[in-house]
Amino acid sequence: MHVSIRHALLCCVALFSLSATALDNLANLSPAEIEQRLPNEHPGTYYLYVQQLWSAGKKDQAVFWFYAGQLRYRFHLLANPSLDKSGDPALFGALQATVGEPINLYAGADPKKWMEQIDEVLKWDADTPNGFTSKAEHKKELETVRAGLAQLRDYISKNQDKLRAQREQQGVGQIGIVNGVYVEERREKMPKDWPELVLATTLEMISGSYEASSSSLLGPILFFKDQRKVLRAKSFELSAVGPGDLLVVAKRDDQELLRRTISVRQDNGAVVFEESQTAEEAGLAEGNKKEKVYLRLNAANELVIQRDSLTEGKYKNRGPVRFSYTFWNRAKRGSAK
Repeated sequence: MHVSIRHALLCCVALFSLSATALDNLANLSPAEIEQRLPNEHPGTYYLYVQQLWSAGKKDQAVFWFYAGQLRYRFHLLANPSLDKSGDPALFGALQATVGEPINLYAGADPKKWMEQIDEVLKWDADTPNGFTSKAEHKKELETVRAGLAQLRDYISKNQDKLRAQREQQGVGQIGIVNGVYVEERREKMPKDWPELVLATTLEMISGSYEASSSSLLGPILFFKDQRKVLRAKSFELSAVGPGDLLVVAKRDDQELLRRTISVRQDNGAVVFEESQTAEEAGLAEGNKKEKVYLRLNAANELVIQRDSLTEGKYKNRGPVRFSYTFWNRAKRGSAK
């Protein structure tokens, strides 16, 4: 599933799980009033405030309150181990995945500030009463959760060069509101430990059978609009059927599941094709999603896939968005059947 669709689905789960009262409170209070009330609220309310700050372009404030909310939510869960897993634990996971992902990407751009913000959160938590989960009754759990956040700070401190290298590898660019549009840019580079690409890959060179796997994602890539129909595929057979056409057959053992012919061209030493989805297909209220796929061989005779993905438009009840991603996958050769 594409990250933007997953993001939208998890947001729905998270927001509808929180009480209407909490939503109304946030809508009608000033930031100062919200921050005064947060210590007595369900910790999920912090995440709603974080979204409000993030949407207003107040990124550093959003980072602080995200980690404050995360700390108090983890404390709540640890202090109440018998909670129904489909309730607050599931909500926490959804909020971490949706609200937390862009916050962490932004925070990682400046490790020094990131560590300072974590220290500020730890101090705030120590100095601020918790009207939702009793500090006095759950001292051990509180110490454990605070130690976990301190460990994250220490990890950042000891691994700043490693984190910068990871960020460069991930190609993280702009994150946040830019001219009224929420932007996420992650143009991943090919992993350095992969075999080198051949200088030029032709349509004839990529012809053959390739193993299906969860890491190669050949089904979603080669059957962009019909990926559900090839979930059971064990292999994908590629063959040239003309100077600009690639025949792709999804197979499960000797059974053919689906086939399609893709119009391709040579570009930048690769076999290239493009796909698109309408707003409805991409889960948008308006806009579209486009992908440009580069197929190349490497020195190990594997198929290397580079996908440049661009989603532009609006989700329901959200402002305009622009997601620009690059993904890398590779598939091993198999034997045709």
